[in-house]
Amino acid sequence: MHVQNLLQSRSLCWRMKDLLFRIVCQQFCHYSLKTLLTDETEMLRMKGNEAFKDNRYHDAIQYYSEGIRFSKEDLVDVRLFSNRSLMYLKINDYENALKDAEKCIILAPTQWKAHCWKAYAMANLVKNGDLPAEFEKKCPNRSHLDAIATFYRCKISNGWKGCDDFPKCNGGSGCVTNTGECNREGKNQGFANFASGQVGYPGIWVGSGGKLIVQNCVLDRCGGGGVLADGNKACLEIRHCTIQNMRQMGVEARNGGMVKVEDNVIIDNQFHGIAIAPRGYAVISRNLIQGNGQEGIFCGGMLNPNSSHMLEMKSDETSQAIITKNTIIQNGLSGMSLDGGTYEVSGNKIIDNWLWGMMIKSRSSVYIVGNDIFENKCGGIRIGTNYSASVIIDGNTIRDHTGPDIFAINSSEIGYKDNVKTEIETMFANMQFAEERLEYSRPPIITNRNIRRNNNTGVNTPKKQFK
Repeated sequence: MHVQNLLQSRSLCWRMKDLLFRIVCQQFCHYSLKTLLTDETEMLRMKGNEAFKDNRYHDAIQYYSEGIRFSKEDLVDVRLFSNRSLMYLKINDYENALKDAEKCIILAPTQWKAHCWKAYAMANLVKNGDLPAEFEKKCPNRSHLDAIATFYRCKISNGWKGCDDFPKCNGGSGCVTNTGECNREGKNQGFANFASGQVGYPGIWVGSGGKLIVQNCVLDRCGGGGVLADGNKACLEIRHCTIQNMRQMGVEARNGGMVKVEDNVIIDNQFHGIAIAPRGYAVISRNLIQGNGQEGIFCGGMLNPNSSHMLEMKSDETSQAIITKNTIIQNGLSGMSLDGGTYEVSGNKIIDNWLWGMMIKSRSSVYIVGNDIFENKCGGIRIGTNYSASVIIDGNTIRDHTGPDIFAINSSEIGYKDNVKTEIETMFANMQFAEERLEYSRPPIITNRNIRRNNNTGVNTPKKQFK
């Protein structure tokens, strides 16, 4: 019995030793294979690098490809994909360069070189019109939710297209609906900024909490406007760019968005050059704003054009802006229109616009100082019904106009037909501004430091010319 137990114990011991030996061998073999594969792929990577230095790009691609083939999927060196992507760029094979960059980013999202090669590949594919559809869907034109995006030296013409003839679409060949839904017939023509047509998407836009920097770019004929900051704390900085031929605005901020617009050329856009409304915030300086379809700069938000009441006002939708040292010339309506909010306008040249140099109304508090306003078709500065908001005009040169240098509507001059007046008074009775009389407009403060010469020349205004 004792001998039998002893033999069984020895047998169990030998079986345990055999099992342990097998485990050790497996681990050793796995380690040896891993080491062998690592050494082989590293050697191939180094050979690829040497071929790259000698400008033998096809040889380098072969070495990197062999390195990937020798690697297990979970052991592949991501540098092989990144390096091969660069080699494809060198031989102008942008599609394969993009695919390798994508593979590298999936395996190692922080591999910054792969992001660079991806950007170069996509830029060239877009330039050549060869970007694959699956990647086109991944190209964002929007920065949002605390994201930061930068565009530098880009040419941008993207965005879903709106009506070609916006804001005067009549359902013709350029209408995206082709159903006549954009026809202006029977719609309110009373507002200068009334628009007809389906709007498109901007070339680039930033949403709530995002930050967008655009510098040294050309934005040309995007689907809607050029750049847009839309939403609370959406921040946009655009500098040294050309923004032209948009179906809508060149630059826009609304719904709590903020823009800094400096040293740009903003020309030939079909709606406003710059629109800050409703509830937009802006610093606009040293820009050339020329040849836009309506105002060069439109700011406001007080009036609600979508209301069934013609003059419904919304105090929480007004805007704020500093507008300084711009050249605002030859725009389709006025050079600048301020429709509710707080503004400083200083050091600008406002020249040869189709209506007035500046239009101010709807509770706009404005400090106008040091501007050169001349040769606008209807006159220099027109102040409409502005209620209790104050306008200060100081140290400006206002000259060479067919109409008046400064025209302010007096309270006694404001009138409506009885039926319209009754409707509007009923509407205002329930508004937050009910303490202000409907026909009241505070006179502007005009200092003696303004230079006012050669105005009211008597030449026909555009309105008279078309009668």
